[in-house]
Amino acid sequence: MQLTERTQTAQSQWLLMSDIEIEGWWTSLSAKDYDNATIIALYRDHATAKDNLRLTIAGNFSNKTA
Repeated sequence: MQLTERTQTAQSQWLLMSDIEIEGWWTSLSAKDYDNATIIALYRDHATAKDNLRLTIAGNFSNKTA
């Protein structure tokens, strides 16, 4: 699990109430082989790879000319 508290937006505007995000993952990875930090890093890399693939595919379709 990972907890993130934000008190400002990306544009540096202060929030009246904190934005709290809780992330959790289910995994079949063995706890004796992987610690929590490693599992979180693997999950982030997976999400980044999917985003990059999505952008690449979208870019390929938008650059097609008839």
